[in-house]
Amino acid sequence: MRVKFEKDLLFINSCSLVLILIITFLSDIQALRIILGLPFLLFSPGYALLAALFPYRNQLQSLTRISLSVGLSLAISTIIGVILNQVWEIELAAILTSFALFVAIMTFIAWYRRGKHQKNERFEFVFTSSLPRIPDSITGKILVGILIIAIFGSVISVVYALTNSKPGEQFTEFYILDIGGNAEEHPIELEEGEKGRVIAHIVNHEYQTLEYQLKVFVDDEQTADIGPIKLKDEQEWYDELLFMITESHASTTLSRGISEADATGTGVTIINVVSAESFNVGDCIRIARGYYLRSEISSIERIDGNVIHLSEALTQGHPKGENVVRVQKVEFILSKLLEFEGTSTIQTSFLVYPRGENLDVSITNTSQRKATYEIRIQSKSDDNIDQQLLCKSIEIDSGEQWHKIIDCVPIDYWAYDTEILLFKDNNLVCEGRLYEYFQTLRLWVTIAEN
Repeated sequence: MRVKFEKDLLFINSCSLVLILIITFLSDIQALRIILGLPFLLFSPGYALLAALFPYRNQLQSLTRISLSVGLSLAISTIIGVILNQVWEIELAAILTSFALFVAIMTFIAWYRRGKHQKNERFEFVFTSSLPRIPDSITGKILVGILIIAIFGSVISVVYALTNSKPGEQFTEFYILDIGGNAEEHPIELEEGEKGRVIAHIVNHEYQTLEYQLKVFVDDEQTADIGPIKLKDEQEWYDELLFMITESHASTTLSRGISEADATGTGVTIINVVSAESFNVGDCIRIARGYYLRSEISSIERIDGNVIHLSEALTQGHPKGENVVRVQKVEFILSKLLEFEGTSTIQTSFLVYPRGENLDVSITNTSQRKATYEIRIQSKSDDNIDQQLLCKSIEIDSGEQWHKIIDCVPIDYWAYDTEILLFKDNNLVCEGRLYEYFQTLRLWVTIAEN
């Protein structure tokens, strides 16, 4: 049986268009991307090039074209990859655009060259049900066997690489920009009651769709809660945020300077000022003549007359007469909303926020039945693993949320190897490094005189 197919060029371009539409609008369906992507990469570029070079019927037979198309496609893929690496970026959009453009140009050349000759002279893809004849000689059979093994090996290697390849670095970009969209002119000095305006910018590079929650705190008091913000991979979000200064202006100067020698080592935690009457325990202060030049931030732990005890040591020298000004801490905390979907045993939403030496934790049971949760913190050092039970026997009904601020003083949750473990009905459903769950950006705003 013989079957003729005259629309081979139209078919190849149609497949390219369908692949582009699937990746654009159905990016979460991985199976369709692989089913169409493999033939597109391993066959279409080579076939289009052969069609442009050999447009006539008697130049190459159908089976020969198919065999050469696979090898040529691998070579073309390598060349395009090298060019992209030099002039652009090797990313999905760039690869798809480059291959689709190459196939479109080659098929146009093939269509033009075929049109210059009679129909009976043009190449037509012919499929026959009879198997090709294997050479009788031993050498010919060995070469055919090697060719078959090489083709199958190449296909299997590509499929394995596509299905088991590890993604690149997974991260989320998080910026706080000034109202003009730059990182240069943040509101660093405001009057009491004045509102500060900034722009929050988030970009998802996590290779998956994620939901984020953004909270704003002024001196540890929450003033805004934005979210959930759902972003696909490479999708970005930005919006204007407002915050208000609630403290009043307070300032003084150092009555005794701090030498560089005193500030080295463990630092200085006691300063002498001209007057401490306007300050209170817990205030954050900035010590510097300018906002950035040799500026240091600390908080007041105790006041004895005009002697101020600081909770964070100063590590730089400051001359007598340098300004000491009350500032307010504005924190922007971005947290990933972790969704564990699948069977009813792991359907859970998990939120984690840092709050000083504590963790602000929320758990939502999204399954159809009541569940019992347990939270542990795990830190690793050398060969030792230290686990701390934070909360146990947390019973949450279906669709309900549990929230608590947990004391984590014994655990350094900023450390790289510190992990949080969430158990549901004695099954581990979450295990990950804490520092990956949230990002914190701070502004220190000076309170100006009215």
